[in-house]
Parts: sequence; C-alpha cells; structure tokens
Amino acid sequence: MNKKIIVNLILSILLYWSAGALLYRDSLFLSSLKVPGEGLLFSGWSLYLLAFSVIVLGTLSLLAARAWSRGDAVGSGWKETFVGNGIPSRYWPFLLLFILAAGAAFRLAGRVPAP
Repeated sequence: MNKKIIVNLILSILLYWSAGALLYRDSLFLSSLKVPGEGLLFSGWSLYLLAFSVIVLGTLSLLAARAWSRGDAVGSGWKETFVGNGIPSRYWPFLLLFILAAGAAFRLAGRVPAP
C-alpha cells in the first residue's frame, strides 16, 4: 500500500473521532489569537455544523484514498492535482459542502469573553 493511502486512512479515522468528540460536547470555546480576552463559542447549531464539516472532510479523505488505491487519480504533485482528473476536480461538491458548513459554523458561533 502506498504511503499517502495509509496517511489518508489514518487522517479520516482521526477526523471521524474528532467529529464524534465534538458531538459529545455541549459547547466548544476557541480563544482568539487577535484579542486574547475573547473567543468563539460553538454551541447548538454552530457546533453541529462544525462537526458535520469535519465529517465531510473525513469522507473526502476516504474518497481520495480510494481513488489513489484504484489508480483512478492522477499523480500526487501540485501540478497534477488541479488537472481534469485530480482529487479537487473530482470531488468538488464535497469541498464546497465542507467550505459552506465550516463557514456557517463560524458565522453562527458567538463571540464571548474568555472564561
């Protein structure tokens, strides 16, 4: 098995585990790097959307591993990635769904002072 297939399988397992950990929690606080006294609080729908975006990213990682194991995808260099049969061009709906879900999660998260 190729190294990038193994790495993608491990990455997808970690992403699914992280999504499960997010769904198990009631809320998640991410402190701000710009303003040390505040941060983003993910709870309710924002937390669910964040977990959903992590699940979509894990699925994208599994699909990439499957494409590489079958030999369907083009090589792993940057120039070959964005050609007609590359991973981003094949699975663009998953990339778009990830971007929209993560963007909506960060948009719905509330800015609160640091606890």
